Amino acid sequence: RRPFFLWWCGICNESHANVAKFSCAAGMPKSEGSKSDNSSDNICPICFEEKDNIQLIPHWEAKGDVSGHRMCADCTEQYTKNECPFCNEVSIKESLLEVIKSLIQDVKSKSAGGDPNDLAAILESWQFFEMEYGHNPKVIYRVGALILQDKEFKNLLEDGVNTRAAWMRDAAGIFFRLYSLSVEGNLDVTPNEKILLQKCFETIKESMSSVKSQGHHYGALYSQSMVPYICALQSGQSTVHLEVIVREVGELIVRYYKKNRRTWPQLKRDVPERIVSEYMDIVTVNVWGGKDHDPVRKAFYRN
Repeated sequence: RRPFFLWWCGICNESHANVAKFSCAAGMPKSEGSKSDNSSDNICPICFEEKDNIQLIPHWEAKGDVSGHRMCADCTEQYTKNECPFCNEVSIKESLLEVIKSLIQDVKSKSAGGDPNDLAAILESWQFFEMEYGHNPKVIYRVGALILQDKEFKNLLEDGVNTRAAWMRDAAGIFFRLYSLSVEGNLDVTPNEKILLQKCFETIKESMSSVKSQGHHYGALYSQSMVPYICALQSGQSTVHLEVIVREVGELIVRYYKKNRRTWPQLKRDVPERIVSEYMDIVTVNVWGGKDHDPVRKAFYRN
């Protein structure tokens, strides 16, 4: 899956990523609440062919007049996005609700197992969700709020904070993203839910004091902080607080490295093994302002 993400970031070309794109609606004007200019109800506004199977595109929360937002059955079969190509509103909310349910169940089951690789994969699910809806951030905000409002998910976070659970560190990326959205006021959540996310962030940072010689945890945590930042950057969303998180995590792992490197010199070798170099190249330029200012690069990639 990483090549697909790198293609989306503009790092590799499309053939490397093996990405198939739907071009039928490319170039369609995206207007809110506008009727089709074609006077005939039998002309599909996507392929401009006369059809007898044209239907109104479903909308989760329609705004304005969407009577012209229609598509024939042939175009519908080829169109793989869960959104209206005219206004970008979510078409079938059930599929998004399934994403929410699946992510919550993932966090619950994988936190019980405690496998770091399984927990890290939770961020991958969110990563591809953001790639699909990055151009329509209101969907991301809506889904993020629904996840946090889920009672089962909230209880899991509260338990993780109270017990200082290590699994929160291994699944850190999703919490970093939700925390940044809450700080910037993009999630419709309560003050207590915002405080809970802040406690999750602090718990994750505190958990690093126990890993000491395990350099892979240092590198993995830094990669988990970079992914949400890059997703937001590539889709043109705000990265203000995500930059703060990348900086805090980067400075944190460098600080622990300098504290423990004499006792465990293998840290210099182990930490970079879990840092995705392509992600780091983006962050070095956009967050730190270049190689000479990036403390992570200077600590682990220079002799």
